[in-house]
Amino acid sequence: MSLSLSQNLLKTSYFSRFIPSRSYNLLFNNGVTSSRSKLCNREHRCLQDVYSFPKRFLRQPRTRPSGLSPRPEVESKYGITSRLLIKPFGFTVMVSVVSFGGAMIWQYESMRAEALRAVNNAKSRFGKHSDLRQMFNAHWNSLSPGNKVAAGLIALNVGVFLLWRIPALEPFMVRFFCSNPASGAPLWSMVGATFSHYSFFHLAVNMYVLWSFSNIIGRVLGKEQFLGVYMTAGMVSSLFSYAAKTIRPSLIPSLGASGAIMAILGATCIAFPDSRLSIAFIGDLVPHSFSADSAMKFLIAFDTIGLLLGWKYFDHAAHLGGMLFGIWYMKYGNKIIWRKRESFLRHWHEIRGKPR
Repeated sequence: MSLSLSQNLLKTSYFSRFIPSRSYNLLFNNGVTSSRSKLCNREHRCLQDVYSFPKRFLRQPRTRPSGLSPRPEVESKYGITSRLLIKPFGFTVMVSVVSFGGAMIWQYESMRAEALRAVNNAKSRFGKHSDLRQMFNAHWNSLSPGNKVAAGLIALNVGVFLLWRIPALEPFMVRFFCSNPASGAPLWSMVGATFSHYSFFHLAVNMYVLWSFSNIIGRVLGKEQFLGVYMTAGMVSSLFSYAAKTIRPSLIPSLGASGAIMAILGATCIAFPDSRLSIAFIGDLVPHSFSADSAMKFLIAFDTIGLLLGWKYFDHAAHLGGMLFGIWYMKYGNKIIWRKRESFLRHWHEIRGKPR
């Protein structure tokens, strides 16, 4: 699940599973002094009292000189403004368009290549392969299209996880692979956070769930649309997280693929509401099952309550955003976006020209 990294974890050994204190120090030193995310003195004292937050991790916030009028945008009592959402919203739309556009082009190119192979009866240009390569190819070809997409996503997430283990890269990772509107990080961090896990347990749970649902959602949507939905859901969940932290300002950064995975889960539950699910590993010890529709409703209720009550352990806004996007896409988005891709592909075909 997408974990919100609480400040009070800084003084516990459990925090070492998430982000080292020196990286958190870098994040807050960069974020608190941002001109767009100034904390008032009262909130600064509140952070120290409630979270026992060490003073060395927070710089004294700047205050607006007396006599200056407030900024024209609507500003919360914490100094985080509603205008912070304009650029993230635009960036989310841009990445979503690119994701679905790229998925459509991928599908077109795959069909084009398949047609050329059928017409030309093309043979592999690599000749004979080694036994190891033949074994790998046989295993890869045995995977479903959805599993292949999931394998690529898992490899990318594992790669980012390994980068967190390199101390020299911590400043880079904190800047580009943690998401928070108050951190002053570039918008690309919204994408990076979707593939970022510091805890091995966090990574393992998310990737297990992704792999478990990748086969069925790949058969329903196809590998190209599956990837487009996953990438867009990651951006939508990051935007929901941004919005929640703007309405209820927080310095707590978020990272993890849970928002995108919740979208895949939501899409699956809408497509097969009567399917029976069970909790991994626990089902072997305590036999149980529940419908996909019940699981979806429970998760929505749980994340809604967590968001309203301000629970800190999970990023409930990101979870809820991903789930709602998955539901919306299966009900309406597929008809609005994917089924009307012919005109786009026609233009792309004109650009590509006739095959040689």
